[in-house]
Amino acid sequence: MVNYSKRWSAATHRAINMADPSGHVPNNEFRERLVEKVQLNVTETGKLAQQLLKSSRSHEILSQTTKQFVNQEGAIANSQELLKQSGRIIADMESQFADIQHRIQTVNNINEHLEPIWR
Repeated sequence: MVNYSKRWSAATHRAINMADPSGHVPNNEFRERLVEKVQLNVTETGKLAQQLLKSSRSHEILSQTTKQFVNQEGAIANSQELLKQSGRIIADMESQFADIQHRIQTVNNINEHLEPIWR
């Protein structure tokens, strides 16, 4: 972080001295308090700016995370649907496999009966 208080302190002193070019300082205490207040305000403004930037970044990160979460939610729903479809396909294939095994057994039985005839 740039130290603004040193810059502003010097600038404030120059501004006050320029206001009274004679160099005569009738109320030195008032000027010192003014300088301190200006320094404090500048420091607080810098802190506020840092906090705004920090919260701005936090908002961006939160926004991006929310968008990614919503996108993931759609992907998860799609994956669930694909798993359901895969389950139905597996059930259909198991049924077809059982039918094929039954038909193969039937063909084997027929072959056993026809084998003596073909010889």
